[in-house]
Amino acid sequence: MLSVRDTKLVGYLTGTTPRPKTGNDEKWLCEDALVMSWLLNSIEPTLSPQYMMLDSAKDVWDAIAEQFSQGNNYAQAYELSKQVRELKQGELHLATYYSTLTHLWQQFDSCRTHKPSIAS
Repeated sequence: MLSVRDTKLVGYLTGTTPRPKTGNDEKWLCEDALVMSWLLNSIEPTLSPQYMMLDSAKDVWDAIAEQFSQGNNYAQAYELSKQVRELKQGELHLATYYSTLTHLWQQFDSCRTHKPSIAS
């Protein structure tokens, strides 16, 4: 989404650049369509048709975020907690064991708290 930030069009994703209620909204429509096309072209082609009929770039962004957000990924959280429980130091050096354990904890925390953002 570097293109969106570079062209100062992030507001079309965040909602801080809303469609004008009165007057000429042709510029807004063109810029929103541009951002929307960037979004649709940045995802797997087989997935994009389900988003094409949405009204705005923000609607597409929100739908993608909702579908792919890991905030409620219980299966991933379960799998990571299982890996933590089953991890044994065994023959591993203490530093390697600790590093692996810390990485699993970080992944677990991330899957519970991740919220998609423009920087993601």
